[in-house]
Parts: sequence; structure tokens; C-alpha cells
Amino acid sequence: MLTVVPRATVEARRDPLPHDAEPRLADDGLVLDLHAVDPRPARALSAPRQDPLDRLVLTFERRFDRAVGRVPDPAGHAEVGGEPGAGGPIEHALHPTRDPNDDATHPSIVPDAVRALPWPAVSRDYDDRAALVVVDVQNDFADPSGSLYVRGGEQVVPVANHERSAATSSGAYVVYSQDWHPASTPHFAAEGGTWPVHCVMGTWGAEFHPDLEVTGDVVHKGDQGADGYSAFSERDPLSGATAPTILQGLLEPRHVERLVIVGLATDYCVVQTVLDGRRLGYDVEVLREGIRAVDLSPGDGDRAIERMRAFGASVT
Repeated sequence: MLTVVPRATVEARRDPLPHDAEPRLADDGLVLDLHAVDPRPARALSAPRQDPLDRLVLTFERRFDRAVGRVPDPAGHAEVGGEPGAGGPIEHALHPTRDPNDDATHPSIVPDAVRALPWPAVSRDYDDRAALVVVDVQNDFADPSGSLYVRGGEQVVPVANHERSAATSSGAYVVYSQDWHPASTPHFAAEGGTWPVHCVMGTWGAEFHPDLEVTGDVVHKGDQGADGYSAFSERDPLSGATAPTILQGLLEPRHVERLVIVGLATDYCVVQTVLDGRRLGYDVEVLREGIRAVDLSPGDGDRAIERMRAFGASVT
């Protein structure tokens, strides 16, 4: 049987525990004496589960009790679970290896009933030496009406918000980068650049996505007509000369050592921010659920992830 001993009784004991004794667990006035546990089968001690959390646990147990079979995927496809109520899994454009065995949550090894449930974001281990960098989650990239919409870009927003909450509650620094171009710049295709007009300062397209929770400093990039890919630096599209943004000046006084990065787009602003961060000596973690790629050429997003890893960044 499980004996519950009042704290005062236990604190009165001054005899040292033997070296092989199990520690006692304390919780506000009670100490559980684990040595008193009856060795008979645990089910004899079980009581019916009554509260909502226990009912949820039972639901998961029943679902995982089902037999799980492997279902072959079409060649070259990688999938993740869809939203609640979705008819099935959706293709994930950013899977770096397209190896169905690369991820334990791959749907070929998860029951259908569980696969349909929403998978919560996993918070990082933030502290006051970490910084969350949210890259360019702006209307022109993250809204389907944007001039340079990144497919699935709006799905980055809840991930960024979740991480912002986790970071701030742990004392980590949070900073946002924002593409902030003038109306006329050689960065745009009309003046010899690559891209359609986007993120022009002061316009709807340059604003942060309305659902993004912005509670930290903002780093503008590209505001002098430069290519503002990295949150750390800008590059003159004509001469190729680079100049730093204010980001490093914000991180240094806070003694930041580690960066967690989410945002848009994987194969441009995110990868360049990651590479600059590694060059500057930061440990860098990129949240794969919190990035999306332009894929101007098929596979650009996958190749960008491999570049990040080659530079020593962790992509999780």
C-alpha cells in the first residue's frame, strides 16, 4: 500500500537514509514514502480516472492500442498531419531528406486517428542568453494576397507566436526583422533585380501579418535600396558591398549566445540570417515547422536547409 506521511513526521526523522534508499517526494505538506509501496500488481491500486485530463490520456491510450501498419508513400513525397477535420495528410514542402523514416511523426507509422489531431509546437529551452529572431513575417510574404506570397507562409504565424510566448516567459530576447524597401530600388525586377515590387515601406505589404504578436525590437533592412536578405546585413545590388544592420548591436549588450530562428523565406532571408549568425559565432537553431520556402527553383528550400546544417546550425 502507498503510505502518505505528514511532513512534520518525516522532518522529525534525523537518521540518515541508507545509500541505496530511494528519495522521498515532497509536495506542499505531504511526503510520499516510496518504500511503503506494495509490490503487488499496480492495477490493484488503480482508481477510476475521473478528471478531464485523465479522460484525454485514456483516449490516447485507446488510439495507440490499435494495430499500426506501414503505408507506402508516393515516391519523393513527404507528408505531415493535417489540421483537425482534414481529409488526410498534406504534403510538406520543406522536408529536407524526403526520407519517410527521418521523422518519428511520419504518417506511415502513426495511426490515422492520432495523425488527424493537432500537433503542438515544441518550445525551445529559452533563457536570458537566447534570442528568438522572427524573420520577415509580413503581408507580402505571409498573406495569399501579398505580391510575393510564400506558399504556407501564414502557417508560420502561430509558431512564431508560440515561441515568442515561451521566449519572453523565460527571459529571452525577442527581435523581428522587416523588409523595408523604398518604392524605387534595383532590388526589384523593373529596375534590373530579381523580385516583383514587395514590402515597400509604409504600405500594407510591408506591415507584419495582422495575427503576428510583435512585442520586441524591429530591425528594418533594405531601406536604403540594398538587398536586405539577412537580418544581420544588407548588400548593395550593384557593387556587392555589404553593411551591417542594427541586429548585432542589439544582441551584444544582452550577451546573447544562442539564436532560435523562424520566419520567411527559408531559401532567402532565413538561410542568410542563419549563415551570418553562424559566422558571428552564435549557436543557431532553426525551427522547421516555423519556416517556409519560395522554391523559385524546385528544391531550393531543401538545399537551403542543407546549407544551414553544413554551417553548423541545428534544424529541428
